[in-house]
Amino acid sequence: GLLPEVPAWIVVPTFAFAGLGMGLAYSQFAIIVLRDAPRDSQGAVTAAVSLSDTLGTALGTGIAGAIVAASVRSGAGAGPGLGATIAMGVGIAVLGFLLAPRLHHRAVSPAEPVAA
Repeated sequence: GLLPEVPAWIVVPTFAFAGLGMGLAYSQFAIIVLRDAPRDSQGAVTAAVSLSDTLGTALGTGIAGAIVAASVRSGAGAGPGLGATIAMGVGIAVLGFLLAPRLHHRAVSPAEPVAA
């Protein structure tokens, strides 16, 4: 979408598709984390997931803003800075993809019935 040769109408369906992927991935991540957490610490795990999500968003937005601001301040315009932030996001996604096999499925036994 940053290149003049790319039609502007293609940006909306591309971002819609990316947003769908993010939504599907995030809910799965929360489910996996809660599945593997012991029952007595699920509250702490939920808080940690929420904190990491908020911190990641804040850091990502701040760093991306700094990169775009540096690009504009250097006189190159916003385009190179936006391209660099997109490349940074893709790099982080690839790193996550490469690290994902470290998550091993842990067999969870069904909950035992509570005695009356």
